[in-house]
Amino acid sequence: MEQISVSSVVNTFRNLPFPEKEYTLEILQKQMVEEKRVFLAHRIKEARMHVKTGKVKKGSLKELLKDLAGA
Repeated sequence: MEQISVSSVVNTFRNLPFPEKEYTLEILQKQMVEEKRVFLAHRIKEARMHVKTGKVKKGSLKELLKDLAGA
């Protein structure tokens, strides 16, 4: 995939007619929502794996602070 600079994208966007700017923005927002969804799904899978393998500790704030003080 060809690398495109942010400034190039911004300048191109700036030169679009208003309706195309609105449409472009709508598409980008939908793509960001989907990107966040994929990222969160990955983080959830990773967190579940950590819970399953015992890499996660559970407890109260008091217990957390005690554990951190001992580290």
